[in-house]
Amino acid sequence: MKFALHNASFLPTTGNLKDVWPELRERALWMEANGFDYLSVMDHLWQIPGVGSSDEPFMEGWMTLAALAEATQRLQLTTLVTGVGYRNPALVVKMVTTLDLISGGRAILGIGGGWYKAEYDAYGYGAARDFPRPGIRLRQLREAVQMAKILWREPRATYEGRHFFLKDAILEPKPLQQPRPRIMVGGGGEKVTLRIVAEEADMCNFGGGGPKAFARKLDILRKHCQDVGRDMAEIEPTLMDRVILAPSRTKADDKWKAQGARERDGYRGLTGTPDDVVKLLREYEEVGVQGLFLMIPNADAESRELLAKEVIPAFK
Repeated sequence: MKFALHNASFLPTTGNLKDVWPELRERALWMEANGFDYLSVMDHLWQIPGVGSSDEPFMEGWMTLAALAEATQRLQLTTLVTGVGYRNPALVVKMVTTLDLISGGRAILGIGGGWYKAEYDAYGYGAARDFPRPGIRLRQLREAVQMAKILWREPRATYEGRHFFLKDAILEPKPLQQPRPRIMVGGGGEKVTLRIVAEEADMCNFGGGGPKAFARKLDILRKHCQDVGRDMAEIEPTLMDRVILAPSRTKADDKWKAQGARERDGYRGLTGTPDDVVKLLREYEEVGVQGLFLMIPNADAESRELLAKEVIPAFK
């Protein structure tokens, strides 16, 4: 089982804006010293509902990863995930390639269809000034991933899609990772998104509603893989979930309430003592989860320390 902290917030614990970057850098160095495999950041333009206030400090994702690449030595780096409509996909591929070079071959292309209409509208994306309907965004996602593979493979890349195109595009130098960086598609849409995963991705990521819910998604992904002739063993399924740890269940429940966490069909995420969470992660592992992207509020040092000292060692 591989572990990541997903940096869902750039809010510094001091409340001082000058500490946004130093605190993030310090967490990344702590992660390297404590057995983590991945580090991910949100790729949004402001904080999203359900995580924090929209006027919180928020850093651009790929530039942040470039700085983290220089600060770290081992962690694999990705956004979770980049909305396909926010940048020209060929530019994203160039950015990921640059990150791969800076990091010594540790970049992952995390990408999805996008969902946050308010942000999209506020920043003026889309020539028609309309947020594309889901079917269009998912077609754009498929094309973006196909373009990435061509750009990473060909000396001069040409591609003609419904939404994007390339014409003799040069991408040099190529990534350090060969044949290319891995591609992680975020989202659990059963008809189209998981089909794109089966056709194109090396990793997938979606939220948890408990091991049974995750197992159901993987069954659907397995069927898509069968339909397209893909070995599902080539895909790394990963879970994104909230972690709230404490020495006792009572204290963990108190923290869960204080953080304003919400149940999803009775599921509270990875909440409890380290033993409780290890037990639940064993169930996720049994149904096929191979990687964990875990959200912990920046101020909750207790959960981070218990995760590193008592949970991660159980899976290493």
